[in-house]
Amino acid sequence: MKKHLCLFILISLMSSTYLSANDFPYVRYVNSKDGLYEKDTPSVSGNSMDFLLYGQKIEVYGKNDNTEIIDGKTDYWYRCRTPGIRRTFWIFGGYLSTTMPEDVPCVLGRWNTDRANKHYWTFNHTNVRTGRKETSSGFYGEWTLKDDKLVVDWWLIMAEKPVKSKILEITVTVIDHDTIILDFPYCDNIYESGGSKFDFTGDIFDLSNKREVLTRNYDFF
Repeated sequence: MKKHLCLFILISLMSSTYLSANDFPYVRYVNSKDGLYEKDTPSVSGNSMDFLLYGQKIEVYGKNDNTEIIDGKTDYWYRCRTPGIRRTFWIFGGYLSTTMPEDVPCVLGRWNTDRANKHYWTFNHTNVRTGRKETSSGFYGEWTLKDDKLVVDWWLIMAEKPVKSKILEITVTVIDHDTIILDFPYCDNIYESGGSKFDFTGDIFDLSNKREVLTRNYDFF
């Protein structure tokens, strides 16, 4: 009787462990420092989709049947999606971790700003975008960070059309991993497009002598 009881407990524990390891959905983070592309199939030869940043949060909803060895790592391919987006994609599990890497560069990621509701910044590895959520308006361009100076060469985007390029040198103050402050130099707020001039003084895109407090958006990271 004791033998059967021990066997039952062992089988129950094994089953519980297996189920907890596959208790979808759950959250994982990209641990590839170079970032990686989503795949439309569970294969390295699958078509590349959107690019995921180092440290970016994703939701895992399932996995394929067989493990694979990639870059010396043995794992499954996982069916994932980014928070708030219904479209799914595949990521190899060897590039995922249970916690966000502690050495994620302070600027990378998606940020909320204290300037207005539904206004955001997103820093990818080579480009930056700022604007109103759920619209195509805002700024878009390339950035470099040297010490505490963020040099941004960007275009104002209105109705998906670039208006005019500006180069700004912004001072970045890192409060902690979740908060940074951007201090803008003086600049005019006149943009030109097709012979027309747009004055954004006082508008959400008015950057002159402004300070923005950015807080990390954990729906994205």
